[in-house]
Amino acid sequence: MSARTGIEPGEGGHAIGRDPRTMSHGELRALGHEPMSPTQALRAHCLDCCAGSPHEVRNCTAEKCPSWPFRMGKSPWRAPISDERREASRRNLARMHSGSSDALEIGGSDAGEDDGAISVTDDAPDDENLSLLGRVQS
Repeated sequence: MSARTGIEPGEGGHAIGRDPRTMSHGELRALGHEPMSPTQALRAHCLDCCAGSPHEVRNCTAEKCPSWPFRMGKSPWRAPISDERREASRRNLARMHSGSSDALEIGGSDAGEDDGAISVTDDAPDDENLSLLGRVQS
């Protein structure tokens, strides 16, 4: 068996896929994977299933498929973001781009039961801050 990054020997020497939770980011990228949200991954799967045609994804009638509700790239189960949360995210993103050293805060009535703010300090790398904002906005 050739040494492939995503494959390992399983029971009886048969090839099985490695557990991606134990793989480094570099190994995953070497296989052609880039970071994406689960919803983006589901959308990509639907596009693959429909030969790359967004029109066919939209027309899909495989309603028993677990990906079907997510095929348009949005979760139908997620509540829409409030205007207050959207504005806080815009302000935080503007602060990040301006190089402000203030901590980012995300508050509002839908931030959590205790109405406490989530703070992201400047010690965190920018991609982690952007990831947090992306989760808040989607």
